Amino acid sequence: VDVLSLLNEIFTDAPDATLYSSAQRVASLGSTSGRDMLTGLVLAIQHHDGGKNSDQTGNQEERIL
Repeated sequence: VDVLSLLNEIFTDAPDATLYSSAQRVASLGSTSGRDMLTGLVLAIQHHDGGKNSDQTGNQEERIL
């Protein structure tokens, strides 16, 4: 639920303080799972939102460089 709330807040332009609070809740899940999820969210959003080669399949390593 915390991850879904964070995604909703990201894509509805919630205030920075709200995003920060939600990201903190996600980061606190498990010992590293929450931070791993945040990393995955950042990479997925970057890829979806026009990251390098975002319109191509493959080349995942190049996309995040």
